Amino acid sequence: MNAMPLSRPDAAASAASDQAHLDNDAASFEDAFTQARWRAFLRIVEGRPRPATKAMIGDVARWHGVTLKALHNLDERRITQCERGPGGVRFYGPDDQARIEVALTLRDFDVGLDDIRRFIELLDRDRGAARTFLAQVLTDRIADFRRREQRAARTIAWLRTASSQTGDDRLP
Repeated sequence: MNAMPLSRPDAAASAASDQAHLDNDAASFEDAFTQARWRAFLRIVEGRPRPATKAMIGDVARWHGVTLKALHNLDERRITQCERGPGGVRFYGPDDQARIEVALTLRDFDVGLDDIRRFIELLDRDRGAARTFLAQVLTDRIADFRRREQRAARTIAWLRTASSQTGDDRLP
């Protein structure tokens, strides 16, 4: 994930012009944590700046509200690769911190780890191909959620019918 550095004026102009776009997309999410994660995700996908320093695994876990085990799982699945410091302490560099942000955001939307790994691999090589792949994955997720929504609506209707036949009108 090597992004071309922007000059200070270019970076400032880019950040200002994109902030409204990011805010509009993020506003569709109800909680602040998801909004912040979505903004960070879009910055990474669009090649915007990443964290500048290494961070210890505990700090990264705390920043993202996940367990150490969740980060270990990303390492085991080859989505990230931590560095080892003295005494075996795990550190994540800027690129892996960005990968963690992407992985956690996509997991929030129920994207599988194999698709996350593939997206990150593409993002490192070809941003256009990565966007195309992500669009297809998200389209598939939407279709899956719509099928689940329809199944849930049928189940609710059946439960209401069954409840009304038992004489219990407490269901909404």
